[in-house]
Amino acid sequence: MHLVPVAHFLLHDSYISSTPASNFGQEEHTNRAMEEFLGECLGPCLCRTTASIYLYLVDVYIIQPRRHVIIQRGRRLQAALGLPECLCSFAQQDPGMAGDDMRTAAGLLGVSWLLSAAVGLWVVMPSSTGTLLDPLVLGLGIVNPICMVCLVWLHLILSKRSRVSYLRRTGQALPERRLDAAIGDFWEGP
Repeated sequence: MHLVPVAHFLLHDSYISSTPASNFGQEEHTNRAMEEFLGECLGPCLCRTTASIYLYLVDVYIIQPRRHVIIQRGRRLQAALGLPECLCSFAQQDPGMAGDDMRTAAGLLGVSWLLSAAVGLWVVMPSSTGTLLDPLVLGLGIVNPICMVCLVWLHLILSKRSRVSYLRRTGQALPERRLDAAIGDFWEGP
């Protein structure tokens, strides 16, 4: 069956004129509602697919091959800064940081960088006065990354505390969450 003749028949004036006026308005309303529903479904699906691909690529190409280097340099940086133990995000016991925490940090910081760079510097700055002192540029380009780094740091500190507490209670490290479980979290919920 060819859809082009059927679509032509449905859109032809004689078909529309033979349809009762009240029914035609109802069909138009139904079509508009279905388009809105499709948009509500496609938007989150596209965002979750993009986030899943990003998370997979970061895990496979950055975290897994360089995990020990990341932990070693993080511990070295903590020691150089002289941070008290309560503010350190890398534990001294192995593993220094869970893979899930690294994925969370990479995901949040990556999205923050994307928002800051794309919106703050490429969209707002040319359309505004063209200065770095514009409030939108300052907010999106400087304040947003600082706040995101602080939030990620707080998350990593709290995660480290729960891992160390579990290690002291049981004598075993917390089991690592797999990548597919982390990606599956994107697809749960509304």
